Amino acid sequence: MKHLGQVFRFFREARHISLSEATGGEFSKSMLSRFENGQSELSAQKFFSALSAIHTETEEFTVAAGIQDHHSHKELLSQIQDLLQANQLDLLEKLYLKKEKVTQKSKRANDWVERLIVKAYLCALKESEKASPGELDFLHDYLFSVDIWGRYELNLFSICTPVLSLDLFSQYTKEILSRKDFATLFANNRNTLHTTFLNGYLLAISQENITQADYFQQVIERHFYEENETYFRIVYLFAQGELICLKGQTEEGLTQMKQAVDIFRTLNCQHSADYYQEALDTAFQKYSK
Repeated sequence: MKHLGQVFRFFREARHISLSEATGGEFSKSMLSRFENGQSELSAQKFFSALSAIHTETEEFTVAAGIQDHHSHKELLSQIQDLLQANQLDLLEKLYLKKEKVTQKSKRANDWVERLIVKAYLCALKESEKASPGELDFLHDYLFSVDIWGRYELNLFSICTPVLSLDLFSQYTKEILSRKDFATLFANNRNTLHTTFLNGYLLAISQENITQADYFQQVIERHFYEENETYFRIVYLFAQGELICLKGQTEEGLTQMKQAVDIFRTLNCQHSADYYQEALDTAFQKYSK
């Protein structure tokens, strides 16, 4: 990891920032100089402070340092979308078998990632489809061996959430929240993380797991939506209503769910309104017995 100091110095000098300024007053410039020369390392806290001081985002730095594998899998994702739009699940299953066969001969991480991506879509479409223990082990080792996450790692996690059980989803969320780079990760990827936390909340509610639902609700409340993140607020309002129903307060919960649907209609978000109206009708039949 000694080359990280060289990359840091490149950004610092390119922006005409002195060693003293780059420390942000958090540590000595001699310590930063040793880091740039590959003679020592910085703690995560000092490193992120220094990145902020030289006006460099984590994503920008990790790309330049070659930490991220910037194979975005666009071709594979496009192929999957074509199969989904054509409703060709059988061909998607054949694509998975093809990727699985490749990994039987290859140890390349990228080949395993592509296998997992296809498996994730299959799991989302078929309740009977499950990830193998080997696939789950690879996903965990691959993601959490990376010291600094960027958009690539977060998007991969988001894509692969359908392969996770509720317990694993919760475990991964706790590991993400405990990462030293979480504050920077959240600041640069609010939408993706909001979606991830909300998906965990909805998954827990759908499985009637009140304990896990309460956990994800606490996570959402600690990292709540800004006023311009209206869509998330409305979906959260709807999901909260269903959790209230699940806890036995049916009338109050259904009223809150209806409020969310009405907001979508008022905003002329007809597709979302129709989708959640259908979910509301299902909830009414389920909880009004």
